[in-house]
Amino acid sequence: MEYAGDLQSFELNGGILSFDFMKGILVCREADGERRKRWVKKLEGVNRVENVIEDDEKYYVACENGDANGHFLALDKPTGATEWFIPGKSFLQLFYNGGLYLIFVDGSMCHHLLRVDTADGATVWHHGVDEDLAEYSFRARRIVLRYASGRVEVLDAERGSRVS
Repeated sequence: MEYAGDLQSFELNGGILSFDFMKGILVCREADGERRKRWVKKLEGVNRVENVIEDDEKYYVACENGDANGHFLALDKPTGATEWFIPGKSFLQLFYNGGLYLIFVDGSMCHHLLRVDTADGATVWHHGVDEDLAEYSFRARRIVLRYASGRVEVLDAERGSRVS
């Protein structure tokens, strides 16, 4: 991510996304040398774009509007149309073994680790996490959550169930 004045820019394989936080406008440009404009989208109530990731079909945009407010958007790459969204602020967005994982805080300040279906945004599973989550790792189809308190949780990445 780059800042240039009032713009945040994200250079991705499928294009370049720039967010003008003064106007609340997200612009997608071709990643080629000409950088032709592909689409423009107004993002209402967004103060900042925290992160953008992509797969072959969609851009996934983590939008922020305060400490615990925001939404996570899945946008169609060619048109910028919103395919689905999840309300709340996302702190982690990553693909692992074919799954999309998010750490989210909702309006009641509860933190969750989610596995999300990229087709429709449905939650495949969710797991509550404590605010003192200090470290996480994804490997060998396991998710390891380490807390500042010293507690460790190990989850199966496919099902979200605890592993001993």
